[in-house]
Amino acid sequence: MLSYSMAIAVMLAQVLPLLTSAAAASVWPPPQTFIADGEPVRLAPTFHATAPSATLNASPRLGRAIQRFDALIFSLNLSARAAASATATPSRVPSPPMPSPLLSTLDIDVSGDLSESLGTTTDCRYTLTLSDNGTRAAVTAPTIYGAMYALETFVQLVDREHGTLPATALLIDDAPDYGWRGLLVDVGRRFAPVPLLQNLIDTMAAVKLNVLHLHLSDFCRFGVESALYPELTASLGPGSPNAGFYTHADIAELVSYGGDRGVRIVPEVEIPGHALGLLPLASVGGLEFCNTCAYGPTGNGSGTTCKPSQLWGTPGTTKVLKALLGEMAALFVDDVFHIGADETFVKPGAAERCDANTTAALEKAVVAAVANDFHKTPAGWEQVLFETGAATNATIVYAYISGASRVTATGHRAVVSNGSALYFTAAAPGGPKGWAKLWYDIGFDVPPSQKHLVLGGEMSMWTDTYCSPRECGAMPAYHTELGGALYARSQDAAYGKSLGGMVWPRGYVGAGAFWNWDASTDATSAEFAAKIWAVNDGLAARGALVCPSNCSCDQMTACGKPYMQG
Repeated sequence: MLSYSMAIAVMLAQVLPLLTSAAAASVWPPPQTFIADGEPVRLAPTFHATAPSATLNASPRLGRAIQRFDALIFSLNLSARAAASATATPSRVPSPPMPSPLLSTLDIDVSGDLSESLGTTTDCRYTLTLSDNGTRAAVTAPTIYGAMYALETFVQLVDREHGTLPATALLIDDAPDYGWRGLLVDVGRRFAPVPLLQNLIDTMAAVKLNVLHLHLSDFCRFGVESALYPELTASLGPGSPNAGFYTHADIAELVSYGGDRGVRIVPEVEIPGHALGLLPLASVGGLEFCNTCAYGPTGNGSGTTCKPSQLWGTPGTTKVLKALLGEMAALFVDDVFHIGADETFVKPGAAERCDANTTAALEKAVVAAVANDFHKTPAGWEQVLFETGAATNATIVYAYISGASRVTATGHRAVVSNGSALYFTAAAPGGPKGWAKLWYDIGFDVPPSQKHLVLGGEMSMWTDTYCSPRECGAMPAYHTELGGALYARSQDAAYGKSLGGMVWPRGYVGAGAFWNWDASTDATSAEFAAKIWAVNDGLAARGALVCPSNCSCDQMTACGKPYMQG
């Protein structure tokens, strides 16, 4: 029996001489290989995907993906037929013949692992072919997740106006350059309701992003209920200034929803800095904070109050964190647990009990607990390696200030989270001026011998600019944040539109670069813009919360119109 790779090589050798190159229609990210020839192909009104019953029995997750695919194709087909009827005019002149032939099914063959496990090394390759004069469509993939990506590619191939595929002969052979293609959403500041995260997951899956990194705790909250420490979220109920947290059932729902769409949910609990959300647990001899206000006096700008937000590395603090983080780790099936570890600004001083040694000891103890007690892979921002030295050889290091090469030179695996290109804290102009910087080779500075250490890239949607007051009182309130009016939970609907508009469509460009960056592609060109706007329009039609095409969005407005009404 031929291996998956050998089978694809044989297929390429047989089919390539018969086909001519064609533009990859509206498929995004750009496939590694896209070859097409011939006239458009109609989809039958009853078109559907099929897979062997043994495959579906082994993977209910794939079965659910097929059901979503069939429903979406039916909707596209129905819309195309309705549009054709609406534009038809009586005439004695015979109408031109509809494209022929007619395609009835898409056959799916998962040739390898039918496991539903999803992780850093999951194989997402797939091949999609259309042959026999457009009457046979087939997907081959080594895993169910590769098959799911093929289904998304097929959806994007369908002309939404006519309900047709672009050619009678088609070959797409595709795989990502990087296995980690992520988006961070900061819910430790402005809370994101579960339906908003699900909308983001749907859009992520459509552009083949596969990691939703949830920044669960920060200055405004600890964002998940704890059975061990219920006081953590006691003040976050409806009507409270910082209302919002996830129940255990919410987390289970998100993990399941993401997994069904090939999206991992990677949790982050930020320690030892940015830990104001843990303040309800503060006690002498238990979880304790440094004396110094990390960001200076806080409150209304008068400098009369101070909220320490960095943890002191004592045995009591370590004990509480191990118990709490162990509870959190058990809620998430993913094999990675992120501990934050950035911006520990408290330094030794006359009245300060925290110092470099206590901070490093706390981080090292937590990293060890993640690996040895929770049986997860620890991850942290780059300071966990370069400042405290708490990173073990197995720790994944996020490069957001330094280039990835500084991390890989130490032998550590890196996720590129370049703050100057991949941070969405600030709004950006619509179009190339706002997205061109995301189209780059995230491993450009890494020697070939270390390329395998670059796991991939991640964009970050920080919600600092939605806090009210500034950083929920952890920083001096010298100014009002641009999106502060959307902090209240009464503005959830407007906030959802705002957050979606801050991420998309520029997030598509990052997704494309993580999947298949091509130096010959000009992200400032009219052709590139047309493709991104087409992807955006297609996903908006499917319900994605996005900034409308051909305009700009910021925290408070879309195309110059405010999200808040009244």
